[in-house]
Amino acid sequence: MGIFSGFFRGKGDKERDYLIERASKTQVGLLPNSIPQIEGYQIKVYSQSAKALSGDYYDFFLDQENKRLETIIMDVSGKDFPAAITVSQLSGAMYILFKDPEMPIAEKMRQLNAMIFDRTQRETFVTALVMRLDYGNNVMSFVNSGHNPLVVAGAKMREEKGAVAPAIGFVEDAKFKTLVRATEIPMEEEMVIVAYTDGITEDMDAKRNEYGIERFMKLIEQHRGKDLSLLTEAIKLDIQRHEAGEMPHDDQTVIAFRRTAM
Repeated sequence: MGIFSGFFRGKGDKERDYLIERASKTQVGLLPNSIPQIEGYQIKVYSQSAKALSGDYYDFFLDQENKRLETIIMDVSGKDFPAAITVSQLSGAMYILFKDPEMPIAEKMRQLNAMIFDRTQRETFVTALVMRLDYGNNVMSFVNSGHNPLVVAGAKMREEKGAVAPAIGFVEDAKFKTLVRATEIPMEEEMVIVAYTDGITEDMDAKRNEYGIERFMKLIEQHRGKDLSLLTEAIKLDIQRHEAGEMPHDDQTVIAFRRTAM
């Protein structure tokens, strides 16, 4: 853990536990306090960390004037303090970048990559999706940097990976900016779009069998016409059934969007 191993050396278990608890509370404070309520849409989140400190992160940035909602979901490589510190760096950068509603989301992703590439070692990287829901015109745009594809439940079920750039922090800015670009999805009535981190589909039972994308998509298909709170609760319970008492080996985050009927 580098500087953190030195920081904890010589401290007793109680003091270490206290410091970890304080760090965990600080990290939780970086997450949004509430989910934005927007006209014509439902949005729900399910998030479960594997340990006290999480490498998953998500946030929302609402632009009511232009009827746009920007959302980011990311998964930092590694665990514990190193991942948590990277999350803290990114949350601060995003607070500044996402204050500019006119900046293209591909440019926001490019600037996040430049910051992480310059300030971290190469073994640290971040998979991320930046999404912009134009709820005035019912269009979802997204930029994918090495992240899992979106699950889209529209006229048919599909995975939508878009144009996939490398994970943030993996390549230098000059190369990254030639690869990152946005993809658009028209939001049909009752369409559900789900973003998630790989702690969901790669969740393991005691025999190291993965939960898998097929099971995940089937669950979304079964709940596509229902309230999103039923979907996120079903995901939580089905993951727990799969684990059958085992602790999750990775952080798990799901963000679901549903366009409601007129």
